[in-house]
Amino acid sequence: MMYELIPLIDEDTRAYNKVVAANGLPKGTPELDAAQRKAVAEANRLSIEGLFTFLLLLFFSFHNFLILHSSSSDHEGCKQGMGFNEEDCSSWKY
Repeated sequence: MMYELIPLIDEDTRAYNKVVAANGLPKGTPELDAAQRKAVAEANRLSIEGLFTFLLLLFFSFHNFLILHSSSSDHEGCKQGMGFNEEDCSSWKY
């Protein structure tokens, strides 16, 4: 998952930089105002797409985690040292 997150962080940084740059575009005439609004909207779209991709990755990672740890009724995830103590694992419903 970490290797999938690094490009998303870079993409988010690029999108944020575009938002900042678009907000700094000159205004004053109707044409400049329209160009600035269009640039801000596009930069915001890129930022939202990156966030959506991140949330999908997070959701599917968590989903896979739950599948992995709920496929065994004898707490194999706990026995394999997955970072949970017995108290945490004993409360899981399989």
